[in-house]
Amino acid sequence: ALPTPTVDANGITIGGAGAPAAILLTGPGSTMVNVASTDFTITVVDAHDNPSPVGEPTTFTLMSSSGVTATFTPASPATVLMNESTVTFTYADSVEGTYTVTATWATGDTPLGADTHEIEVQPAGD
Repeated sequence: ALPTPTVDANGITIGGAGAPAAILLTGPGSTMVNVASTDFTITVVDAHDNPSPVGEPTTFTLMSSSGVTATFTPASPATVLMNESTVTFTYADSVEGTYTVTATWATGDTPLGADTHEIEVQPAGD
């Protein structure tokens, strides 16, 4: 259940998340070739960028501009579980370069669009 919002003396609503409206994709700036990154996080947010739990399992397709050399763990799609607002995954790539990772709403809850995050895959041993 969503937290119950309260209204202060000035009529400003405090607390309580709004309905899911979009996603934010955050993650590391770099990793090395064939090394799993630290966690990327997809956060479902309301219109004010507050975390907003989903009402049913909601999946997101994961893609990299590098194409077939990318590996996501767990494998795409990533699923935000009911009553949760986040899911994490790692990224690895076998080819060095700077790539755009994209998470795109696929199924569940309300259509939540997509977000991107850039990561640099550096040569091993640098």
